[in-house]
Amino acid sequence: MATYQLQCFNTVPSLEVVPDIETSQRIDEILEALNRNERKEVLYLCESLHKDNTAACLKETLYSRAMSYGTAGNMFLLELLVHLGRYDIVRKVFGFSRDAVQRNMGSWQVLPRFRVLMTQLSEDMTSDDVIMFKFLLFNILGRKRSEQAKNFLDIVIELEHLGEVSSQRVDILEECLVHIRRVDLANKLKVYKKSEMLEHTFKSLHFSVTLHKYLSVAQTVSVLRGLSQGSKALKGDGFVCCIISRTTATHLLATDSYDESLPLDDLSRLFAGDVCSALVDQPKLFFIQGYRVPEFQPCARLDQRDEDLETDGGVCPSSPSSIPSRADVFWSHCWTGEDQLQQGRHRSVYLKALTDAMHRGQRGSRHLVDLHLEVNGAVFKHNSKCPGQEYHIDLKHTLRKELYF
Repeated sequence: MATYQLQCFNTVPSLEVVPDIETSQRIDEILEALNRNERKEVLYLCESLHKDNTAACLKETLYSRAMSYGTAGNMFLLELLVHLGRYDIVRKVFGFSRDAVQRNMGSWQVLPRFRVLMTQLSEDMTSDDVIMFKFLLFNILGRKRSEQAKNFLDIVIELEHLGEVSSQRVDILEECLVHIRRVDLANKLKVYKKSEMLEHTFKSLHFSVTLHKYLSVAQTVSVLRGLSQGSKALKGDGFVCCIISRTTATHLLATDSYDESLPLDDLSRLFAGDVCSALVDQPKLFFIQGYRVPEFQPCARLDQRDEDLETDGGVCPSSPSSIPSRADVFWSHCWTGEDQLQQGRHRSVYLKALTDAMHRGQRGSRHLVDLHLEVNGAVFKHNSKCPGQEYHIDLKHTLRKELYF
């Protein structure tokens, strides 16, 4: 089973953009240089479904979206232009050459992944593909919507309006792509679905995301310890660690057998205040999806001595007496049987409920604990319908402040 970890910090790396002009002035220059189709694409990438792509509407939407990223607003505008291939505007507005931009592209990913994928698929669809696609969806779209849709992106927008498609619901698109024999594009959707939507969810919440796949226990410990001791990498307002892995009742197995394992309790301990000074007084969130294997022998504890966990991140800004070392931790651990992985189209009920709740929370500014009540409800509802495929949740936290999404 793959082991995924998303370390999410509420900050986005950026080029040194000197704020010599106001954001609204930059947006004016950008919109003036875009054509009609580019404006429609920009509006969609701003996570809006408005059909009004006039300059006034687009400026308001683009400005609001850029401001929502705070200091990373410039990165949002830059990535939009790079996605459109408009390096000429990048040079004019920001003064960056194509080479300078591409050298820094590795750390950029603030655009919503789902909508970027939809625009890319639209570019790859021929006019004949679009005609066949509309034919397959005629009963859903109806005559008027079908006639108004000129390309694949128009179809997707209409389907989103109807609630048939979202970042969490792409099956209907995949099925239609297979029917029109665009398996190459359908495969791109399959890759997107296999990410369990976590990456997209946290990026849409303005977190910087790092993804690790197929790690052993030793590699997992190395990555997490490197993060806990690398104070420069932990700049931000919080830390999130999401792990999907094989487990026992008490240990993480990752891609290893029983001979190597990591106590689940040690995951949060790696980021405790007396070990990781960079995250003192900051929320530390852990979301674990475990696939429990039968326990037929004791697990060997990976040698994890206290001296191995010491940090070189500097002096703690607050003394241990004022802030307990295990404070500000939110722990959500869900587990189900390993046999579920053998299902061809398996998708974690817990992770889907979690991403759905966080997206709803983003729209209405909801408290994290309240959102998790919705996750519990979705999991218990599933368990009542599928008694042989139960999920179990362990939730605990030591948060000292309310945390909203």
